[in-house]
Amino acid sequence: MSLERILNFGYLFFLCLLVFLLPLIFLPFSSNEIVLAKIYLLFFLSFLSFLCFLGREILRKEIKIYQFSLDFPVLLFLFFVFLSALFSVDKRISLFGFYGKFYPSLIGFFSLSFFYFLLSQAKDKISFDKVFKILTFSVLISVLIFYFSFFGLWQKIENFLGGKGIPSIIQKKEFNPSTETPEAYFLFLSLFLLIFVLNALRKKKISFFEIFSFFFVLGAIVIINVKLFWLFLGSFSFLILIFGLSKKICYEKINLYFLPFLLFLVSFFFLIFSPSKKLPQTINLPHKISFEIAMNSLKERPILGSGVGTFFYDFSKERPKSFNQLPFWNYRFPQA
Repeated sequence: MSLERILNFGYLFFLCLLVFLLPLIFLPFSSNEIVLAKIYLLFFLSFLSFLCFLGREILRKEIKIYQFSLDFPVLLFLFFVFLSALFSVDKRISLFGFYGKFYPSLIGFFSLSFFYFLLSQAKDKISFDKVFKILTFSVLISVLIFYFSFFGLWQKIENFLGGKGIPSIIQKKEFNPSTETPEAYFLFLSLFLLIFVLNALRKKKISFFEIFSFFFVLGAIVIINVKLFWLFLGSFSFLILIFGLSKKICYEKINLYFLPFLLFLVSFFFLIFSPSKKLPQTINLPHKISFEIAMNSLKERPILGSGVGTFFYDFSKERPKSFNQLPFWNYRFPQA
């Protein structure tokens, strides 16, 4: 096997490994169990994949870069993120992230953009279907871990093992390895299902495994139950239905449209009847107060704001007096 083929294999291997591990990895004994591990993984695997990519292009004596419509918006976003971090009220936090959170940060945004670049350059080496299948397996494992936590199976496993071996964080009812909060997990799974549906509509038929995956993930969303995000999921499902039914070609695979139709029905049901939540409530800053703080901060420092990841500064300085009347008045929010 030639060195070029080895480097090409390394480039794709690290990239696919990142897609698979990113929703799953967490460090149960660190200061931030979820985000810290993902930032480290994103940075180091992206860097290793880039080294392999660069080495392969050097051996070919050419650097071939594919261009996409998203490239310019991503570069423009990175430019403003860099300027915001450069003129930040706290440059260290803008670079590395708020202690205990580590994201958003300049390193985090650049690592994500790096990942986007590497993924876009692999279009002639690995298909979208293969990458999405890897992501699907990862999401299914993540949801399985969530089910184990929600139904208390980790406690039973720990009791079977004699009270050892299972970290306490995993045994929390709301735990999932992908995000810090149930609300964020709902949004992550909703985005996954919408992409899943769009990908399924490209095909003439879908397999039993794909149908199982759809309902397996939908079950977790139903358990989490966030009313605001049901509106998001229902709206986009409705748009997919309307756009699809406006195309004559859709009637050749009309049976596949039961997926977005079911998402829309489930979303509509939960929006109308609002069943009670089964998970503990996460303490979040009310949207009205969050918006007020952001607007006041933007008036003081227009365009670039106070810096990447410095909401704690804006919160401490701009929070309204009405916040002191809330039950969590003594809590310091590091993000909106």
